[in-house]
Amino acid sequence: MNAGGAQKNPPGRRDFYRTVAPVYDLLAGPFLRPVRNDVRRIAAVLAPARILDIACGTGEQARMLAGDGFAVTGVDLSPAMLAQARRKGAGAGAYFLGDARHLPFAAGSFDLVTIMLAMHEMDYESALKVMRESLRVLDRGGTMIVFDYVRGRGLVSRASLRLFHAVERMAGRRHFRNFRSFVQKGGLEALIAGHPLEVLLRTGYFHGAMGLAVLEKMH
Repeated sequence: MNAGGAQKNPPGRRDFYRTVAPVYDLLAGPFLRPVRNDVRRIAAVLAPARILDIACGTGEQARMLAGDGFAVTGVDLSPAMLAQARRKGAGAGAYFLGDARHLPFAAGSFDLVTIMLAMHEMDYESALKVMRESLRVLDRGGTMIVFDYVRGRGLVSRASLRLFHAVERMAGRRHFRNFRSFVQKGGLEALIAGHPLEVLLRTGYFHGAMGLAVLEKMH
């Protein structure tokens, strides 16, 4: 999933996700399904009128939420990933090609913003820009759901995180550098800190290597 910053796709340049897009759901779907189902359950409780899925990738999370009756908009920087999302048919969500550091939406346009496993792909300054943009398009009292790596605490979580190093290394040198920087700076928890967000829920996955945070915009 590409929100911008880590791997750009300027006009006329190749899409870094072109090769993986056709098989992304096959490879990542089983791994992400428990998290995506949890997001569905959280959305059912929150009952947002308007959802934005940042770095929506192949649109699987958006499709699941739209299937539950929600109005979902997806944005991604990869044309190939969005092509896969659009192939899933009408009613699965509205999709936009765009950079999450400069979202093409007015302030306060959404009640719920989701960012699933995308922040670690970017350089850290870009990740902070995406956080600021997410807050800008989120309505007052709206909610963010962010899922990504955390800084491992304890032997088991650190060991689990080390296993993911091999996976992230396969995504390329720049991607792996951004991943390592993200974790070293404190992962998801550090990214959230300093923003006007109240933590409503935190839960861990994969023996503590990753976490999901449900956050309410405070003002």
